[in-house]
Amino acid sequence: DIVRILKKPDDMVLIQSDIDEVLKRVCLIYENNNTFIQYQMEIQSENKSYAYDIEDKKVKRTQITVDGNKIDIIQYELDDGNEENVAQFAYEDVFYTINTTMEEADFKELLKNLYFF
Repeated sequence: DIVRILKKPDDMVLIQSDIDEVLKRVCLIYENNNTFIQYQMEIQSENKSYAYDIEDKKVKRTQITVDGNKIDIIQYELDDGNEENVAQFAYEDVFYTINTTMEEADFKELLKNLYFF
């Protein structure tokens, strides 16, 4: 089973889902009036390396642990002065990336509510 987001803002709706069976990757995009969440999952293989890179300026890098799983969080400053938060972690041979424009505290709360099967 995949890692699930148990608690997201009530008014967030799924606006796009892409499933690539060849690349073994899924991308889900949620949005409301104020922000978006992009949730990506990719099955790991021996011949691939995984990273999510943004060309914007890195502002902060932290790590939290949820249910014994380490999650790296990187905060970027966007060209328009806003911030984007990116979480990266691996769980049971799947590499996960969650990026969003929501506030850092709200994002950490969302991550603390991930459900690891």
